[in-house]
Amino acid sequence: MSNAFDKASLVMLPHAYEEGKLYSLKPTDRSGDFTFSRGTDTATRVNEQGYIEKETVNLLLQSNQFDTTWATSASASIVGGQSGYDGSSNAWLLSKNSGSQYIQQQVAFGGVNTFSVYIKAGTSTWVALMRGDGQKAFFDLNGSGALGSVISGITSKIESSGNGWFRCSFVFQNSTTNYARIYPAEGDNNISGTSGSIYIQNAMLNLGLVAQPYLETTTAPVYGGLTDNMPRLDYTDASCPSLLLEPSRTNLITQSEYLGGWQVPANYTNTTKTDKQGIQVKSIYGRAIHKSIIVTSGETYSVSFYAKKDTWEFFFVNTQNWDSSANGYTWFNLATGNVGTASPNHGTPTMTPEGNGWYRCTIYFSSTTDLSGNIVGGVVESNGNYTLGTNDQEAAFFTMAQFEQGSYPTSYIPTYGSTQTRDGEAMSLSNLQSNNVFGQNEGTVFVDWEGITNISNSSEVTLRTSSNVEQLRIGQSDSGAQYIADRVYGQGGIYTSNGVKRRKIAFKYSATGGLSVFEDGEKLPNTFANGDYSIDKFDINLGGVLRNAIIGFINFFPTALSDAECIALTQN
Repeated sequence: MSNAFDKASLVMLPHAYEEGKLYSLKPTDRSGDFTFSRGTDTATRVNEQGYIEKETVNLLLQSNQFDTTWATSASASIVGGQSGYDGSSNAWLLSKNSGSQYIQQQVAFGGVNTFSVYIKAGTSTWVALMRGDGQKAFFDLNGSGALGSVISGITSKIESSGNGWFRCSFVFQNSTTNYARIYPAEGDNNISGTSGSIYIQNAMLNLGLVAQPYLETTTAPVYGGLTDNMPRLDYTDASCPSLLLEPSRTNLITQSEYLGGWQVPANYTNTTKTDKQGIQVKSIYGRAIHKSIIVTSGETYSVSFYAKKDTWEFFFVNTQNWDSSANGYTWFNLATGNVGTASPNHGTPTMTPEGNGWYRCTIYFSSTTDLSGNIVGGVVESNGNYTLGTNDQEAAFFTMAQFEQGSYPTSYIPTYGSTQTRDGEAMSLSNLQSNNVFGQNEGTVFVDWEGITNISNSSEVTLRTSSNVEQLRIGQSDSGAQYIADRVYGQGGIYTSNGVKRRKIAFKYSATGGLSVFEDGEKLPNTFANGDYSIDKFDINLGGVLRNAIIGFINFFPTALSDAECIALTQN
């Protein structure tokens, strides 16, 4: 339909958004912009570059104003106005006049955190970053920079920023002593010298295993990336984004990325954990590591890991100790992207390519008792075997584990020491008639969308009166069939049997012509005789247990288009 844009009263192609708002291309007076809500900060999306994007945060206050909420010990001094790594004069000179002196900030944080600072050598060529409980990391600021010792913490990283500057990062676990400290040092594991200085700039403390892009703060933490109530324009399937809406889900794994928070089963004596490709990814050799989780009788759970081949090809997922029906193994071939031997208790396992050799490996199972059990991830040489490896040349990479209640996996929910819940999402647009989106007695709606199957409730888009009474429903049933349901006249619904896929649906109504429905370039044979509706509100609400909705396009027309126009509009 070549003139669809001109004839449409509203055009929403996911392209621009801000917190709580999804913009439409038409009308241009902003009366057609959708409101959006999601009340938590744990959502993720696949961004334009194909990477999973999270919310970012800097928990430190006055992140580059070291003479405010920061405190120096004893006779240490801090002087601003120094030349910085970014060409500014916003760096600081930190000097000490006796042993073990530092600058610090007390800040509340927990879980797994990364403390990072841009640092340059002064008269001291070493620096230590420390948490107040004694976890610390040392960095050599000479030449191209080098890592020193890590004491009690998880890991460290040093990256050159040019002109002698480095971004030094230290990853540590939660404790009861909440200080972030910076020490001029005299060498590896040596902070006892009586003099020395370093230049510092732009400190950051964020959740997780890597230093996130720097965020400037003043008197409060600053959040960036995918924050609360931000619509998720997701690029999973194409170069053009779709709007991703999902129901509320909880990741029951408390350490989804840091495998040091997992355990080695007692009978798997050859299993070890180690870094292999930097601090974001862990590799394992030997047999497995596990996490204990309590499940609820009668519920279905989905388990997923992001995994990639190293030297061994097969990654397995094992559910154990919940009950006999839940126990089982499923193997995934990380070289071919095919599921290997699968337990019949693991539903229909899937492998979803995530780029650069990574796959999201997923199973689901049902529990028949309330019991604590283990989710196990491991690596073996071939499909179906349990042969133990003995060294770090026998490994595979995996990270970002998710265990959620539901029969299909949703987008990744990061955790850093406790379970995390992503709230259900909702979007709506009201006053359709007063904003001339619909006529009083006729109109046409077009939606390009997809739902997900295997859940006890359907995914639905509803159109309502101004008093919120439901008039029409566009949905996908439990079996995956698409339907249009007439809620005014109790006619049931118009169902198709094409299975689950991305669909283009249009329906038109008028007082004289009744209701007609079109799907993927065809007019469906079902029709309703009456078409006397009073639609004034469009609504998608996934706050309960409704399945995902992936929205690629929404059009409203104030009149009932012709059959030919609706067929052209919905053609692929």
